[in-house]
Amino acid sequence: EASDFIVTTVMRASPKTITLLALGPLTNVAAALAAEPLLEERLKRVVIMGGDLRPDHLDLNLLSDVEAANRVLECRVPKLLVPVQTCTQSVFAREHLKAVLDKCESFSDQPGLVGPAGTREGAPVGCAQALLSKMRRQLWMMPTFINPRLHPVRDYPQSALIAQGFVAWDIVAALLVTHPMFFSAHRCLEHVNVKGGVMHWVLLPICPPLLDQNHSNFASFYGLVDSEAVLSTALELIYGCKAMRARGPARDEAVPLMLQLGLAPELVSLVLVFLALSWRVRSCCRHASTVNPSYAHSKCV
Repeated sequence: EASDFIVTTVMRASPKTITLLALGPLTNVAAALAAEPLLEERLKRVVIMGGDLRPDHLDLNLLSDVEAANRVLECRVPKLLVPVQTCTQSVFAREHLKAVLDKCESFSDQPGLVGPAGTREGAPVGCAQALLSKMRRQLWMMPTFINPRLHPVRDYPQSALIAQGFVAWDIVAALLVTHPMFFSAHRCLEHVNVKGGVMHWVLLPICPPLLDQNHSNFASFYGLVDSEAVLSTALELIYGCKAMRARGPARDEAVPLMLQLGLAPELVSLVLVFLALSWRVRSCCRHASTVNPSYAHSKCV
């Protein structure tokens, strides 16, 4: 399990050398802390993609497992939040999709292009192409269903592309660990906890030294992001991605298969949208039947 892996990895490493990045609900992190209390003494830091700086709000990650969220927030490890307002400063839009498409075309124009050490593993076109279908899907779904709920908060500038793109959630959190120079306006919170479906905190005027940040219910975050640097770095990582492996004797044969694999999530999304619309129509018909039964019968049957 993931919690066992966390415990094993941290306990084998030297103390204060492991930064744990949590991109989803904190269930596994809380389970690891419960299984091995010494983790609190050995972890360098926990970076949590979660939190919402709007009063009376809570993001999906913390809301998904409130008990686990409180367990992690209570641990005596320096905790760095990546709240909604930090993430929404970096948004992928159609111009970024076009950049990936252009890069793929430039790769395709180089038939001899292969991966490192003369192999076909990690050919950039394969990885970029594999992400295109997901990027298109996100560009359609997020501005319609998710982004309208992401209201701006004073002092935390929201991207001007929020109405036409998708937030680079995981990428922002990951780059906070690997490229901290992209982030500024470090701020600290105390008495952080989740209760009644809402995150509570007290914003401190000045952040204490790092050594004083490892007490329970204390966390910090960065309020400002160099979004241009984040997005350009993300695109460079996509172009140089080595995670995908070419299949077949030629590199280009891998691309159609990768694109086919991307169709499954799109079909699932379409089915979910269809079911949601069907439920909405049925609900409207039931309401209409209580007001005008004959009209409802003629229009809904």
